[in-house]
Amino acid sequence: NQNTDAYMVSAFYTFESKVLGGYYSIGANLPYVSIDVTVALETPLGAIKVKRQASGEGDLTLVPAMLAWKDGNWQYSALLSVYAPTGEYDKSRIANPGLNYWTFDPTVGVSYNNEENGFNAALFGGVGFNTTNQATDYQSGSLAHFDGSVQQLLPVGPGYLGLGAEA
Repeated sequence: NQNTDAYMVSAFYTFESKVLGGYYSIGANLPYVSIDVTVALETPLGAIKVKRQASGEGDLTLVPAMLAWKDGNWQYSALLSVYAPTGEYDKSRIANPGLNYWTFDPTVGVSYNNEENGFNAALFGGVGFNTTNQATDYQSGSLAHFDGSVQQLLPVGPGYLGLGAEA
């Protein structure tokens, strides 16, 4: 069983000049990660539960290329996220804020944003390609992911309240 919380500091910049007709952006995310892991181990004397907690700097995410095209309420995007093994990692621990390997994650997406009625929806999909963890000489497999969300923005005073769900 694992529970992970991440708090991000992010920075993105969108250039004025378009590339391939789309808006070109670059960015980075630096997470602070708190992770709780519980594993059940079978021993000759029976099962025992081992709980461990770790927190610290997670792996830096670089976004060297993000392109977005806007058509009315619709936006289409393509991006490359690169997860760099900068987070804390120790192969003798079962809880680590960092993964100790590179991941390259090309992703495409489509989103809808209706400013008149406040309805938003987004769907993204990609494949993360992992390199070998040098400390363990193990390479995790590739991971396909699909992320979606729906949101309704409601005017509240000078701002908005967002209600929604994501998966």
